[in-house]
Amino acid sequence: MNNTFPDPLCREFAVCTRIMVQEKTSGAEFIPGNRISRVFCCNDYPVCTVRKGGFLLLDFGMELSGGVRLVTSGNMPFCRIRLRFGESCSEAMGDPNQDHAIHDVELTVPPYSSTDFGNTGFRFVRIDALDHDIELHNVLAFSEYRHYPQWGTFHSSDPLLNRIYDTCIHTVKLNMQDYILDGVKRDRLVWIGDIHPEMLALTTLYGKCPEIERSLDFIKEQTPLPGWMNRYPMYSMWWIIILQDYFERTGCAAFAKRQIPYLDGLIAQLDEYVLADGTLNYPRYFVDWPTHEQPDEMAGCRAIITIMAKKGVELCKGLGLDASVAEYLLQKAGRQPMEIKTAKQVWALKYFA
Repeated sequence: MNNTFPDPLCREFAVCTRIMVQEKTSGAEFIPGNRISRVFCCNDYPVCTVRKGGFLLLDFGMELSGGVRLVTSGNMPFCRIRLRFGESCSEAMGDPNQDHAIHDVELTVPPYSSTDFGNTGFRFVRIDALDHDIELHNVLAFSEYRHYPQWGTFHSSDPLLNRIYDTCIHTVKLNMQDYILDGVKRDRLVWIGDIHPEMLALTTLYGKCPEIERSLDFIKEQTPLPGWMNRYPMYSMWWIIILQDYFERTGCAAFAKRQIPYLDGLIAQLDEYVLADGTLNYPRYFVDWPTHEQPDEMAGCRAIITIMAKKGVELCKGLGLDASVAEYLLQKAGRQPMEIKTAKQVWALKYFA
């Protein structure tokens, strides 16, 4: 019986680009640019020694999703180290939080080893020698990501704008792991309410994207009706918005048609919580954290309902379904005004509604 299945992720190493801080160390100048990835018996590789009580802070030059490989000498004992990951120098030098991934850990490193540690988003790594000197031939980062041929491109006469675009591509690619994750440092979870901008970016870059489909399927399977995705009715609404926009951008008819039973039930359920006069009667409301439980939250939710109902009508018609429930929901949602005081997020949603 075959109990394995393939890992969809690609993997590559990244070399350290510079030593940011060092204390009680020698030979650290050998680490930046070093491509040694595995130790061998009787090698003559250079050694960086971090003496007991000392540390190194390494910069890998860019945000990565993965961990580090420590390549150690055979001339050292088993050594306890403290390993810290950070998206900034100050984070790696402090006490990183442990939300959703391990960013700060004490562990034992053996001699003659090429051992990988960590699974998070980071750029900087601090290594402290706790009980003995540690001898390092190298410290590499490893990066895990999905690779597809890139269709969409952008280039302008402004080098800074081009760098911003490249950084945006790198960021959204990091979030395309086995699913579309909301953040490779935290939360490393499928938050369906956050996937819409990533879907727009990824379909522009790559066209049809299996990870988007897997994420939409995953959250649906984890949320049988009458449940709400990620516990919020508005997140279930975003599922419909994402599905329609993905269908429109990729023409994924077979995938969209598989969603019809759930889609029909969800639209009917969403309709039940909007009264005939347009009053909203959902059990929970959420737009985003800055507006949560603030005066403009209800207007923002009404905007999301309006956007969802419009997309629902388009999706039902595109799939050859009866769109009358979604049309009635859209009519009811428009029977109450969106009264907005200050929240710019809600003004933006009203524009799209």
